[in-house]
Amino acid sequence: MEAKTMGRFIAALRKANGLTQKDLAEKLNVSDKSVSRWERDEGAPDLSLIPVIAEVFGITCDELLRGERRPESQRQEPVAEEPLTPKADKQRQRLLKASMTKYRSRMLIAAAIAWLGLIAAMICNFAFQRASLGFFIALIFYLAGGVCLAVFMNNALFAVADEEEDADVLRYKTQVRSLFGMGLGLLAGLLLATLPLLLVEDAYWGLGAGSWLAFALGFLLLGAAVFLIARHLLEGYRMAKSGKANPTAIKNWRLKTLVALCCAGVLLITVACSAVMLDLDRLGEARGQVFTDFASFKAFMETETSPATYDGAMYTAVTELTYDENGEPVTLPEDEYMMDEVRLSDGTPEGRLLGTFQWKNQTVQHYTVEETSEDGIRFTVVTDLAWQEARAAQQNGFVLCAMLCLLEAAAAVAIYKKLKTH
Repeated sequence: MEAKTMGRFIAALRKANGLTQKDLAEKLNVSDKSVSRWERDEGAPDLSLIPVIAEVFGITCDELLRGERRPESQRQEPVAEEPLTPKADKQRQRLLKASMTKYRSRMLIAAAIAWLGLIAAMICNFAFQRASLGFFIALIFYLAGGVCLAVFMNNALFAVADEEEDADVLRYKTQVRSLFGMGLGLLAGLLLATLPLLLVEDAYWGLGAGSWLAFALGFLLLGAAVFLIARHLLEGYRMAKSGKANPTAIKNWRLKTLVALCCAGVLLITVACSAVMLDLDRLGEARGQVFTDFASFKAFMETETSPATYDGAMYTAVTELTYDENGEPVTLPEDEYMMDEVRLSDGTPEGRLLGTFQWKNQTVQHYTVEETSEDGIRFTVVTDLAWQEARAAQQNGFVLCAMLCLLEAAAAVAIYKKLKTH
């Protein structure tokens, strides 16, 4: 029973065993159309099906790939001892390529699932002002993407489980594992970019785009730094363990360590200075109104003013307004406004009382009182507008800080490449 192609060989074996295309398809758990395409040489079975087809017809995988039976005198010889014919090798190469193409397509599906998680987090944060909920929804998508990555990689490796590990198969497995690592890197990056929704203060009520971008860049830089440090240490461990590293490699490893430590120090200084300069309370008080006497401060606080609203504002009004049936604000009775009192420390538990006032000005976010001299007093009132401006300045500062960190990291890489021994 001879055939020039694997498809014709399968057709001949099927007919010799009295099977229809549908019967064979049921045994292989595929469609009869797939069997028909194989027999017309318009396609080929997956690598994972080669051992199954060979077992159904009682032949070897090598014979199936060759498209012909070997003489009885040669069938007892080990298959590995006889190299594949050019035709069988070409068929095998095509199967490896088809399997890799299918794996790459499935990897795109896993990546799309992960990106959907980020989109869902953005919708929850910006549309519904629920940042924490958005993080957990995104986490579900990331976990689903991770499971898909593991399953797809396992299927791709299983497709060549029965193949001899020659150069082609080893290259195939290396590509599979490399794509799996890239998928994990994507998931880790998306997770780090979503972390600000959970860890940043006040994120439960929605995180502004500027703040999210700034913190996301910070987390990504931190994650990249941890990864590079771990890889660098692993490289040094392998060189020390093997004992065969050449002096040039050891010298470059030490240079990389020195440059990385210097870069880390510069980055820490940059981040620390930015944290001090971009403190929200400090920025808000810098934009607040200043009063030097209690009378003017009291007059401002008792000016009846409705709370202002701004897009993306992150504050809570001190006193909520009530509205009538027409939607107009109703003035609250005098006794319903919050009473507050101002005291200065004089060594006693309660302190020295400067005076009391009714907090009617609902545009005030908070105020501070401090003694500037023996008799001088400074009142700093931060309104909602000043607080909003402070938050915008903080977000812009975070973005600039992240860009500066990127420039410093790029400069460190450039310095290492310039000093590296070739």
